[in-house]
Amino acid sequence: MAGIFWHDVDGIQELQIWLMDRHRWVRVETVVDENGQPVRVGPPGWHVVGVGDFGGSSGSDILWHDIDGNRGLQIWFMNGHRRVDVKPVVDKNNQPVRVGPPGWHVVGVGRFGGPGGSGSSDILWHDIDGTKELQIWHMDGHKWVGFATVVDANDDPVRVGPPGWHVVGVGDFGGSSTNGILWHDLDGTKELQIWHMDGHKWVGFATVVDANDDPVRVGPPGWHVMGVGHFGGPGGDDILWHDLDGTKELQIWHMDGHKWVGFATVVDANDDPVRVGPPGWHVKGVRGTMHHLPAPCVQTGIIHTDYRLNFKIPPGLMPDRQFDSVHASLRVHRVSPTYANSDCKPARAIVLVHGRTLGGSTSFDLQHTTPATGPLSLQEALAHAGIDTFAPDLLGYALSTRLSLDDPKNASRPECTPTGDPTIDQCDRSRNKFIFPLDQQKRLQPNPLGTSYANHSSATYFGTTALWARDIRQVINDALIKTGLPTVSLLGYSFGGPRVGRTLQQLGITAADRIDRLIFMASLFDTLPTGPVDYPTDEADLDDIETSTSFPLVLNTVGWDTPSADRIPPGADKALAKQAQLLDAVGAKWGGSVTTPAGFVRSPTFTVSGWNKDVAAAITIPTLVLHGTEDRSVLPANAPHLYDALTTEQKVLIELGCASHFLHYETAPTWEGPHKAVADAIIEWVRSATFKGKTTGRFTIDCDGNVNPP
Repeated sequence: MAGIFWHDVDGIQELQIWLMDRHRWVRVETVVDENGQPVRVGPPGWHVVGVGDFGGSSGSDILWHDIDGNRGLQIWFMNGHRRVDVKPVVDKNNQPVRVGPPGWHVVGVGRFGGPGGSGSSDILWHDIDGTKELQIWHMDGHKWVGFATVVDANDDPVRVGPPGWHVVGVGDFGGSSTNGILWHDLDGTKELQIWHMDGHKWVGFATVVDANDDPVRVGPPGWHVMGVGHFGGPGGDDILWHDLDGTKELQIWHMDGHKWVGFATVVDANDDPVRVGPPGWHVKGVRGTMHHLPAPCVQTGIIHTDYRLNFKIPPGLMPDRQFDSVHASLRVHRVSPTYANSDCKPARAIVLVHGRTLGGSTSFDLQHTTPATGPLSLQEALAHAGIDTFAPDLLGYALSTRLSLDDPKNASRPECTPTGDPTIDQCDRSRNKFIFPLDQQKRLQPNPLGTSYANHSSATYFGTTALWARDIRQVINDALIKTGLPTVSLLGYSFGGPRVGRTLQQLGITAADRIDRLIFMASLFDTLPTGPVDYPTDEADLDDIETSTSFPLVLNTVGWDTPSADRIPPGADKALAKQAQLLDAVGAKWGGSVTTPAGFVRSPTFTVSGWNKDVAAAITIPTLVLHGTEDRSVLPANAPHLYDALTTEQKVLIELGCASHFLHYETAPTWEGPHKAVADAIIEWVRSATFKGKTTGRFTIDCDGNVNPP
């Protein structure tokens, strides 16, 4: 397939190569020198005037002309996007060749059957300011070995405009033994013609026509032909157009000889039209022989992988200082697209942050399928859409390092009375008895605690939002390295929302350098079942009650809290509980008796800070807020409050009817259900920061799946 060469003529002077899969832009490679540094070259002075095969290893060498200086020419010999050599164009005596303008201009590079079979591309010149004749320079690498004037069947020189007709490309349009010349009547009818050539002889022409054999007439102003190359059309080469004066979009005309058989807009990996300068970047060439181009990036499926990220706990980051500088690790659950070509990579990636109870894979990759709805996994849905997904277990969760949560003695004891009776050694305090229940050691008697209460080996809450913000930053950095992408999207679910918020607060104005989209799903902001809350930005500003929790370990049984039982896919609640228990081999052995344990899912206690209206107002990244109207774990009022606090210009709120806290796993009797609506919304947001094509607004999805406003 062809690649497109760009030059930032009006800016930093760098060059880029767009690697294409037909009309789809696959990736960008900056042209670098022999040391791997980006090359920045004029104008004024040197101009790219063609791309061809002069003997470099990629078949796409760059021809330069010092139009504003000494009129010399240079060839950059390329290996892919790397320049490996520079040579001046010289004559037979090895003297540099210097030619106009004014007068002669390079108008194309192609194969016109030069003598000696050197295999090099030839250079097509046009005496625009003089005789209007054309010449072909036959090349052997960087050496000019001869020339031939373009002549007609009578061997008379051909003389053609401008004004009127301009040479706009050289390529394979069939009908001749060598490349043909594409002309455009810019100043007249706007028609196009293809000259069929036999070496330097013009043997005929054909007007470019549509399917009805009518001549095609197109701009300028507006659309300009920028090059010729093979982009997958049915015949030889196709024509690349650029709407320089309008939308800045690009189109590829697929050609079958001189017949225009269709077109395709150049799009990115998300199928969005690409719109690029000028001013700034200009298309400078197209080549269909770029041997380093990847095969088409056809997605073949998805793959699940787990890996670990090791780190040392920074001193003072955990409330219990006995864990200062302890070595720990995070388990990251990744679900990725797969491609037939191993060089292909996803164009988007997302890091998903779980809530207060369950780890990453249980929260986002539920392995359960129903005949009516198919798979429920959010990670799989995103991966099938070409998005790489990373769901870590934060410190203290699932398969990551558990520290004090491995000791059953760190579960809670009975509540301390205001007077301290029972004594402090035999009782505990909790800042929130709903999420951090008291007297849970009783559930571990006799297995594994015997018949009495035990003193803690760690007598404080486990973590803070700052602790897990450290984890999130590490996962983001790792995802950027693994994918090679400049940015990722970031999603916070439930109590993962405050952890994402804390991460943004820590990154400050640099957050947008790594994160391109934000999503808050069923996320806590400022409202608890007990009433409104206003979390401080700094941990040090928490009041005594918020830091009063005196134990690190919570024992959980996994349920599905929803008033609409028909929204739970058949068997999904049991599958969720089983998957969570399988990731907690230690907790699975606790409770009941040794032979018949009850089994628990362990989670840590924590404080919340760094997430409030001030932090939300400072966010500049496009943000999507999703919430179910029947969420009884994190109240629905959190969503509009967060949306109102955001000041970013791109923000969308979606409130889903008949959806609970597990909205991303829920179905419906009359349609596919919230799980499909959530996945579709996230996919569109990650790709283009829009919902239903809109960059901002409030939307509802009712119990039958209707979106309002539509």
